[in-house]
Amino acid sequence: MNRPILTSLRSRLLLLVFLAGLPSLGLVLRSGLEQRRYSAAMMQDNALRLARLAGVEQEQLVTSTRQFLMMLSQVPEVRKFDSAACNKRFAELRKQYPAYANIGAVRADGTVYGSAIALSNVVNVADRPYIQRALETRDFAVGDYQIGRITHKPSVNFGYPVLDDEGKLQGVVFAAIDLGWLNNLARRANLPRGASLIAIDRNGTVLVGYPEPEKWVGQRLPEAPLIKAILDRHVGTAQLEGLDGAQRLYGFMRLGRSRATDVHVAVGLPEKLAYDEVNRIIIRNLTLLALVAVLALAAAWVVGNFFILRWVRVLVGATRRVTKGDLGARTNLSEEQGELGELGRAFDEMAVALEQRATERQRAVEALRKLNEELEQRVAARTSELLEKNEQMQSDLRMARELQLAFLPQKYPSFPRDVGSEQSALRFCHRYLPSGDIGGDFFDVLPLSDTEAGVFICDVMGHGVRAALVAATLRGLVEELSPIAYDPSLFLSEINRALLATLRRVNTTMFASAFYLVADVASGHVCFANAGHPSPLHVRRSELGVESFYANNQAGPALGLFEDSVYPTVRRKVAADDLVVLYTDGLYEVYDVNGQQYGEERLLAALRKRIHLPCTELFDEVLKEMRRFSHTNAFADDVCLVGMEIARVGIAQQSQTVNEGTRTRL
Repeated sequence: MNRPILTSLRSRLLLLVFLAGLPSLGLVLRSGLEQRRYSAAMMQDNALRLARLAGVEQEQLVTSTRQFLMMLSQVPEVRKFDSAACNKRFAELRKQYPAYANIGAVRADGTVYGSAIALSNVVNVADRPYIQRALETRDFAVGDYQIGRITHKPSVNFGYPVLDDEGKLQGVVFAAIDLGWLNNLARRANLPRGASLIAIDRNGTVLVGYPEPEKWVGQRLPEAPLIKAILDRHVGTAQLEGLDGAQRLYGFMRLGRSRATDVHVAVGLPEKLAYDEVNRIIIRNLTLLALVAVLALAAAWVVGNFFILRWVRVLVGATRRVTKGDLGARTNLSEEQGELGELGRAFDEMAVALEQRATERQRAVEALRKLNEELEQRVAARTSELLEKNEQMQSDLRMARELQLAFLPQKYPSFPRDVGSEQSALRFCHRYLPSGDIGGDFFDVLPLSDTEAGVFICDVMGHGVRAALVAATLRGLVEELSPIAYDPSLFLSEINRALLATLRRVNTTMFASAFYLVADVASGHVCFANAGHPSPLHVRRSELGVESFYANNQAGPALGLFEDSVYPTVRRKVAADDLVVLYTDGLYEVYDVNGQQYGEERLLAALRKRIHLPCTELFDEVLKEMRRFSHTNAFADDVCLVGMEIARVGIAQQSQTVNEGTRTRL
């Protein structure tokens, strides 16, 4: 007669061992799934981090291109529509900046009149979106993917408007980024094997397609799952099918702070990187669990062949004592023969081992506690050291800031020099707001005679220590060349030569915009020259008007770029109670929550609204209005604002002293 399977003790032991292993199996599987999810999340974060790193370099390229085109829009050859000079100048610049497939300039009707690459016939680009946007917005514009009509290469073009002295549109300067160069940059990014890096424009056209640029660059795929997710979300992570059909973990972001640079970058890492190691751990744990289960079932099978019921209570009693923490409990079955005796001895040996391990664990816990205390002491010491070094660095930066502020005029000269500041024919005020601890803006007031004053202002490219060092160099040059400061054109030309020679000696590329004027209250005129700097504003309080200095003159290029630069001197009439406002471009380059720039027009309106206020109150009110306009309530760039009030004109000149020396007026 066959008995039910589960009536035997052996079967019950086997079932018990099997059921005991199920929670371990569930734990291993759950742990493996959790590790897979965690690994995927970490890999997506890594992908987003890589996308941000890749985007930083491309965003820097867009930012430098904007500054580059802004400088080109002020070059005399461009504003004169001098094709031969433009072609030569653009060709030289293209050799210095290999990222650009072409550099050129077009008239307002879209006809190209200057190009780094020689033209074989007349080329018109009026239909290009970036040309249209630059003309419509009168600001920096980014194009979409295109095949250049001059270069015949795939590229993305950038445009910046060229304005005449009256602010009218004359044309656009442009630069074409070679997409082949961008794809080579992606190849050098050392991404993991199987990874993908793409960049797309606002239309979903692929600009960079690593690792197969020849297959994807130029393809317009707005409905592809990856590109659709990027254009919909702009910034984030996702597990998607790539353009090549492979599943990857993607991180993506949009470049720039406004829709003017609507380019997205995405980095995808293969799922294999995230899951291979986790899968190996799961398989290893399942194998070990299976091995343990097999061994346990085999042991139960063997034990089931013997009569063990009479010793169960002894084993259970000893087990319960051990469970309660009594590691000294023993079965006293060591004298028994056979398997039960061995089981008793094994139990006793286990208890001994557990007791020894408990003792060892206690010792280990004590040793670990001491090690933790020692580690905490070391960490505390290292933290203290780092805090001390950081404080020293902050102290150095504060000293550098104090020194930089000390370089600025602390007390303004009087005109004539023997009168008090309230009786001076010229009065000055300023506001200086660096974006960091130290900045790259600088200005100075030079007393040339009892009736003449020179005012110099400059804005060095970039921020931080490098810009501050160049600004300090310019301050030294201004002081060194002050004997020729009565001639604005000669003064800026000599500063440009000296700065360019210094930069070449240290093998670095930097430039600075600058403006210099000489005010003569005896004749009621100002003479000035410009090196790629924003035009000062002339506040005519008697006429209730505010206007730009520029009427019929052209500015020279920024300092530190070209050795043969020319800076024409221009003469302008001023009257008593007029205010001349000099500033750097960080003043109005603030953006609201919609990415709209404050701009020069709002600046002119703000000055007209407060035209009768004294200079210091006028500046403070304008700065408050700009901070309220900004979505960050702060300025993103260094700000330098200098005001010169003409209290009266026509005073007699008593001397022509310059820096306590003499000069001859020619």
